[in-house]
Amino acid sequence: MLLPRFPLPSHVSFPPLAPRPSSKRAAVLRSRQQTIDDEAVREDLAYMLAAEPLAFLAEAALTATVLGPEIVDLVFDLLDSGHPEAEAVAQAMEWLLPGPKLEPPLGLQLPAWLARLDRTALTDACRRRDGPDSTTSSYLIEITLADGRIGTLHARIDHAVNGALTHAFVVDERSDEIRALLLAGERLRQRSFAAPPRPFRPIKPSTARRALAGALYGVDEIELPLNLQSPWPGIRPLVSFLVHDLAGTQTGP
Repeated sequence: MLLPRFPLPSHVSFPPLAPRPSSKRAAVLRSRQQTIDDEAVREDLAYMLAAEPLAFLAEAALTATVLGPEIVDLVFDLLDSGHPEAEAVAQAMEWLLPGPKLEPPLGLQLPAWLARLDRTALTDACRRRDGPDSTTSSYLIEITLADGRIGTLHARIDHAVNGALTHAFVVDERSDEIRALLLAGERLRQRSFAAPPRPFRPIKPSTARRALAGALYGVDEIELPLNLQSPWPGIRPLVSFLVHDLAGTQTGP
């Protein structure tokens, strides 16, 4: 569950949500009203900044989605907060949002993966048809950050709903690990069925990127509601950055 936990305008409010007990951050995700001035929130963000870069980017993307045009004011507030974690969030939003980019403040210390987010590359991809009557396509796209760390985007396109991207999340694990976990879970659930889980087939990262880029337009047509208990479509700015802004940085077969 992703929670926007930065200063929000007074007219934007959310009901308190109980975090999942298994979450690494369950102890500090108390409500959506927490702000960057909460020490526990800053510690949580510092952990993600150091150990879970894609989770950090997803937080920034969701906050940008919730606030819309008002995000510009928030970026300046975060840069002026004096907290390194807040400044890093602001810089992440700068990368993810369209339009001209602000120059980072002098002396701002950022990890290499965030300072050079434009050097992120899509380095591996696979796809399979799944769902009832094979009406959906699932993609696993491996993301390699500038410092060599690797994560994965899992996305699903529903061909029965205008070919829209109807599911997406990112995780700070390699794509082969995510693929193995998905297939293992499906085998456990399908023991009573004769048909085994459909395998993923390797494809070019550029092929996956083009498919997801087109599916993003389908999201506009079906007007998916923002579900704050699910990553999608809240992390759309991050997915858009990966499939549009990094169009020239794919590598792999």
